[in-house]
Amino acid sequence: MGGLLTANLWNYGFAGIITVNTPVYYWNLRNIVMNLLSDFRGNLRKYIKAANCSPLASLVEFQKLLFHTKPMFSNITSRALIIQAMDDDTVHHRSADYIYGKLCGEKSLYRVIDGGHMLFRSQRGPEICGVIERFVLRIHLQK
Repeated sequence: MGGLLTANLWNYGFAGIITVNTPVYYWNLRNIVMNLLSDFRGNLRKYIKAANCSPLASLVEFQKLLFHTKPMFSNITSRALIIQAMDDDTVHHRSADYIYGKLCGEKSLYRVIDGGHMLFRSQRGPEICGVIERFVLRIHLQK
């Protein structure tokens, strides 16, 4: 949800924005099925735990935030880095395409094959941090 919050704050004078696995389209059912087929018991427990940890009120608030934020992407003119894990089962990878297509400023899209929704905690974490660091340094040097 951090990327949605970022879109709401972009016009406060930030030189650039970064979104990581930002939900526009959520629940990648194909990836969920593949996860269940690979480790039914482990992943079923994970999905049940996730469902029980999200009260209905928070899901309603998420929907309101998403509805409010989607139109904002087309107003963003600052530099942007969109990062998306293709195997994210929580956020469908089409979300990154949507965001990239709507942004008006200089933008780049960085996709990784694996890493899931918790990208920074995955084996791709250091790689993603490096991509973000280079993006921030490039913005800083252009000032």
